[in-house]
Amino acid sequence: NLNNQNKQEDNCVLQSSDRAQEAEDSCAEHFLPLEVAQDKIHRLIHPNGASCEADSLCWECFQDALAYAEGAQGEPIYIEAAAKLGMSPLELAARDFFTPPEITRIDLSHYNARKGDLIEITAFDTVKVCKVGILIIDEQCKLIELGQAVHAQGNTWVYKALKNSQAPSVIVIADAQDLPGHLSEKRSRKKIKRGRYR
Repeated sequence: NLNNQNKQEDNCVLQSSDRAQEAEDSCAEHFLPLEVAQDKIHRLIHPNGASCEADSLCWECFQDALAYAEGAQGEPIYIEAAAKLGMSPLELAARDFFTPPEITRIDLSHYNARKGDLIEITAFDTVKVCKVGILIIDEQCKLIELGQAVHAQGNTWVYKALKNSQAPSVIVIADAQDLPGHLSEKRSRKKIKRGRYR
């Protein structure tokens, strides 16, 4: 009986050890050791391997990226996206920190300074564009309106005009924000055609 009890205890220890190793291996897929993470993030700044310790601004940027990545790597959006890309969530979060969103298009073909007119914006990011803001001004920089666009599908956002305007031309300024909070901006101008019904 004593021998059987010892064997059972040994089996329990082995099973616990195996489970612990499996858990450790699973975590390793998502969370890199700190020294490996630092190296990967550093190479995002200096692909040629140069040191940034002598450059205070570069070093500060490195520290900011590392701090953000360490805090964000547990977010489901980074874990899921990283798995698809074959990298760790920490590496992806750092890459996202260094890569601001990009607005590639402001479509004003359906905007004629009337309430209800639509403006389409195309915006991309490494992981996700969180929001897109719209500012409409005239050529004298007088505010016409401002607001938030609504995500339609894919990389397309749509803004619905809130006001009528008699401005002969407008400047539409769009800004996009990503998960780390970085902003990018794009501008587009349009001369407003007015029919007799106006």
